[in-house]
Amino acid sequence: MIKDFNFNNLSSEDFLLYSDKWKSSEYGVLKEQLTEKVRSFYINSSFNPYDDHLSMINELFSEIQKWGGSTGQRNRRYWMPADKKVYVQEMMKAAKSSIDFDSKESLRKIIDSVKGLGISFATKHLKFASNYVIVFDEKISKGSGIELSLEGYKHFLDKCNDKKIHLESQGVNLSLQEIEEAYFQYLSLKK
Repeated sequence: MIKDFNFNNLSSEDFLLYSDKWKSSEYGVLKEQLTEKVRSFYINSSFNPYDDHLSMINELFSEIQKWGGSTGQRNRRYWMPADKKVYVQEMMKAAKSSIDFDSKESLRKIIDSVKGLGISFATKHLKFASNYVIVFDEKISKGSGIELSLEGYKHFLDKCNDKKIHLESQGVNLSLQEIEEAYFQYLSLKK
C-alpha cells in the first residue's frame, strides 16, 4: 500500500532554507564534487569504460558507497566483476539521460546486477549520474511513511515532481534533487 504523503507541510521558505543547509553540509559539498567526477567520466565516455577504465569504475563506485554512509562501506564486498557491465551501461545511460529517463527500470537493472545493492544505494549511484534520479533511502522512507521499494521510489519521485510544480507556482525554482536533499536535511535536523 502506498501512503499519501505531503512533505510534512513544509513551506516554500522551508524548502529554500533546508536546501541551503544541505548544500553547505559536508554531504552537499562532497555530492557536488563527486557528481562532477562521475558525470564527466560517464558522459565523456566514447570508449568502452568497462574494458578500458576498470580502476576508475571501481574508484567511483567506492566513493559513492562511502558518501552513502556506513552501510555503503559494508556493501563494497558485493562488487563482483560479473556485475559491472550492466552497472556501467546503466550509469552511462543515466549520465546521458533526458527528462524522459526511466530511472525505475535502470534501478531495477542495477539492483539485479550488483548483488547486495538495494534500492537505497542504487538510487545513490544513479543520482550521481543523472539529474532525474533522487535518493530514496531508509531515512526518507521512514520520514515519509513510504515503503522502501521500487514502487515506493516511484511514488516519492512523483511527489517530488508535484512539489516542484507547486514550488514553481510560488516562484521557487528547485530541482528534483534539491527537493529531495532539502527533505533529507529536514529529516536529519528534526529531532
